[in-house]
Amino acid sequence: MGARSAPRSLGTASPEFRPPEDVVEEVKALYKVGVRRFRVGRQPCVFSYMAEGIGETERPRPNPEAVEKLFRGICTVAPDLVTLHVDNANPAVIAEHPVESREIAKVLVRYGTPGNVVAFGVETFDERVARKNNLNVESKEEVFRAIEVVASVGGYRGWNGMPYLLPGLNFVCGLIGENRERYRRDEEVLRELVERGLRVRRINVRNVVPFPGTEMGEHGTKWLERNRERVAAFKRFVREEVDPVLLRRVLPKGTVLRRLRVEPREPEFARQVGSYPVACRLLAEREPGEWVDGLVVGHGARSVEVIPLPVRREDGPDVLAKLPGVGKKEALDAFLKGRRPRVPYALRSWFAF
Repeated sequence: MGARSAPRSLGTASPEFRPPEDVVEEVKALYKVGVRRFRVGRQPCVFSYMAEGIGETERPRPNPEAVEKLFRGICTVAPDLVTLHVDNANPAVIAEHPVESREIAKVLVRYGTPGNVVAFGVETFDERVARKNNLNVESKEEVFRAIEVVASVGGYRGWNGMPYLLPGLNFVCGLIGENRERYRRDEEVLRELVERGLRVRRINVRNVVPFPGTEMGEHGTKWLERNRERVAAFKRFVREEVDPVLLRRVLPKGTVLRRLRVEPREPEFARQVGSYPVACRLLAEREPGEWVDGLVVGHGARSVEVIPLPVRREDGPDVLAKLPGVGKKEALDAFLKGRRPRVPYALRSWFAF
């Protein structure tokens, strides 16, 4: 269900918008048959929905009133929805029009649900490669400004433990003309992003898909093959040096994540339902399909370690010892005596015994 579609060949047609009434009617019909989780997706930039100058400029002036009409309408016909998330956004639009973009971010926070991510399709920060691939790449400063605009509005934590609205970054490997410099440049910018303390929910690094009939289709995976080792090194860099820092920044130890569903096929993991949900590795067994809360006690590259709440006695002393303020001796003593560890009164709800 897209709020905006862009069925165009570059330079030949303007983007097309679905009227808000059509989207609202679709949500209404789905809600009537029991759907409670929605993603307004498949749009290149939710901040450009019915924007002024669309089709004439790559940086149209956002239209907060139109975006509010759309999302207010959705929430009116689906008053008890559980999830409402969106898809992509153009950081150049947000950086160029910060006042209007801030208002749209407020709309997405007001009507959306925590854990929402607006994905910035940066693809690469190497301007030479961007030009060769006809990408509207933004400068690092524009991307950083766009991150700050979104995070300043949506970075506070919601009822389920996740920030309401944060940006994500997308990179594509295998672009025409890329070389060592392309990956050096992207690593350099990501290091600066980390150093500046910016909050980004996640980074996606994908390989290019050469569709037939496109210029990329004529090249195929040639550039991907030429730079295979550099691609692998860049992905390692992101996963080992960038992702863990961003994850700790967004979900520090002690965060409680609500409404995690234990994965039926991977019961050692649980996730919230939404766009790009964080993978939570359970430190105690729970039944597949069960709904639990989780206390964040550790971090991996792209996942967090959580203690399922409420804690059960059979979870064992090793799990009890990871609770805030509970050492190994107190955990073992509590386990052997069948009592709760000594914790502040406010934390008693964390235990099922």
